Amino acid sequence: MKKVLIPFLSVLIFLASCKDSEEPVSACGVTDPVENLAWLNDSITNIESGDFKDETYLVMATYEGQTVFFFGYCCPSCLSIAITFYDCNGDVIEEQGIINNLENQQVIWKSRNSTCNLD
Repeated sequence: MKKVLIPFLSVLIFLASCKDSEEPVSACGVTDPVENLAWLNDSITNIESGDFKDETYLVMATYEGQTVFFFGYCCPSCLSIAITFYDCNGDVIEEQGIINNLENQQVIWKSRNSTCNLD
């Protein structure tokens, strides 16, 4: 009985420790910047009420040691969309070539019905 019980309990503990959702990211001195940075939350609220909410996603990255955010787009009918980069305070970062020097990029928000294939 012990030979069956120990492997069974091991598998049960392993399965119970699995999580269905990812932990919120921490950045800019807060956990879950999407919810806890007011300017970022307001920006997402505005996007969610717009026409391109399902073609928009939010990326967090590192640029020269600082956390930056930008909204990406997967709109097939849009010819060109300028990308604006923001720091933790929501201030625009105006530097040439920033897109080429980003590290640790990760999508931290997209709409529930996103049409973007980000996998």
